[in-house]
Amino acid sequence: MGEHASQVQARLRDRLAAVRPGLDWRTEYDLDGTRVDVAGVSESTLVFVELEWRRADPVANTGTLFRHLAEGVLSESPTRAVVVVQLFTTSYDLASGGVSSKRADPSSSATVSRRRSPTSPTTG
Repeated sequence: MGEHASQVQARLRDRLAAVRPGLDWRTEYDLDGTRVDVAGVSESTLVFVELEWRRADPVANTGTLFRHLAEGVLSESPTRAVVVVQLFTTSYDLASGGVSSKRADPSSSATVSRRRSPTSPTTG
């Protein structure tokens, strides 16, 4: 990861710490061997923020986070709330107004969908 990305992570961490001081905000948080760009941690809550710059497979890290969660990384604290946010840079924008994943990988999306917590809120 380049210096610019590290600076963005640090600024995002600092801003989140200012608006959500009840969490301990960290960059490059280690979740069972998977690095999370920015994470907010407390006894009752985990917030994971993945920043996507120009990956060919942007769902890979986020999908890995969900797999870790589904496989029991949180077994010591099963009632802890978990929020996962994935932010995309403009490099994913298409001229047509849509967005691009740069590579179709339906198996990753299916894995994430299958492992979503049954208690998670759904939209629509």
